[in-house]
Formats: sequence, C-alpha cells, structure tokens
Amino acid sequence: MRRIPKRLLLVSYEDSRPKLREGQQLLLETLHDPGFAEHRETYLGRSRHRVDLAILRDPFNFFASRLKILEKLSGFQDLDRLVANWTDVARRALDPGESDPFVVRFNSWRTDESYRRELCIRIHGEFSDRTLDQVADFGGGSSFEGLRHAPLTLAEVRSKLSLRALIDPREWRALPRYLARLGAKGAGAMDVFGRWKHMDEDERFRGIFARHPDLLEMSEEMFGPIPGTREFVRDCARGQ
Repeated sequence: MRRIPKRLLLVSYEDSRPKLREGQQLLLETLHDPGFAEHRETYLGRSRHRVDLAILRDPFNFFASRLKILEKLSGFQDLDRLVANWTDVARRALDPGESDPFVVRFNSWRTDESYRRELCIRIHGEFSDRTLDQVADFGGGSSFEGLRHAPLTLAEVRSKLSLRALIDPREWRALPRYLARLGAKGAGAMDVFGRWKHMDEDERFRGIFARHPDLLEMSEEMFGPIPGTREFVRDCARGQ
C-alpha cells in the first residue's frame, strides 16, 4: 500500500462496526489508535495532507434513518449509546479541541454550495457538484427508499442484459424495480430532512427525545430550527 502512488486515500471508520477497546464508550475514541499511529507511514506511506472528518446529521433525521433499519445493522443497537455518540460528536463540533476531527454538518453540506466549497478547500480538494445527486448503492441506498431515486447506470443495464441475468428468476422478479428507476431524478428528489415525520409515532423514536430533550437545543445550535420539531419534543415530554 505505501509504495502505490495515490492522489487520495480515504479511510472510513463506519460506526456500524465499532472497534471499541476496553474502557472505551465513544466511537471517536477509536480514531486514534496508538499502535496504528506509530506505524502509520510504514503501512500507508507519507501523506502531504491528512484530514480527520466526522459527519453529523441533525438528530431527528439521523435517528429516524437509523431506527428504520436498526435490526439490519451489525453494530450498535443500544439507543442510549447511539445518543451518547451523537451528542459527543455534536459537542466537539460546537467546542472543538485541538485533536478533534473536523465535523461536517450534513444539513449544511446538502443545502449550501458555499459550505461545500469551504469544505473542499479544507480537505485540499477540487470543487465539483457533479456527484451531489448521486445515490450511493452501498448498503442498499437510502434506509427509507433504497435505490428508488438512483438513475440506472449503463453498467447496470449491461449487467441485466447478460445471459446469466436473463435466465435468473430473481432478476426477473426485480425487473419492476429497475424499470421504475428509468425516470429517477437522483438524490435531489429525496426528502432527507423529512424522514423524522415518518417515525413520529414510533415509541422508540419518541423515547429518544423524551429522555434526551437537550438534543433539540443542540440540534438548533448546529443546524437551526427544523419546522415541527419543537412541538414534537414537547409532545414526547408530555407522553412520558
């Protein structure tokens, strides 16, 4: 790996498979492994720049998406631990320490081109919105809509026309889903800020905001008011 010339090496610390050592409770504590840090250049080679990032979405839509597919995830399913980790990242974003990663605010990234440009400068990249509406197929796409808004790619069309695909009954059963994507408009058609409304009757979801009403204040400090969420949190508190 260290001998291969590369413009970018991206290492993703997915919270779906946390590597918590004994005594660790928070996911960001796993970013700085002393053993890896000591031998980093041996493993990966030298880097002109290194940037540590954490990505944070507002708690309402974040927890809605997590709960939608919680049973399918391989990592944390303890909701209070998930809340503790969201809160930890939010606090580091609001009052960053010297060794803390830079926290990317997903809501701002999605809606604000100037924010995306500033972020691009920070990570020493070249700005482009070319892939902004791309729906990632990793993990099956959106937790709510899967790949429904992902336009079919030429590679997918070719794969469906292969002899193996043509004789596979599973591919024929999936044909309506593929045809529905012929008119897909990409991620811009997804209501990524309204996911929480689909979960507002879910007792697990309501319980999070009933037990942790401070999430609302932190959310508004980071992302601004989200219509309907103040009333929702008050209603959750009354239901306790």
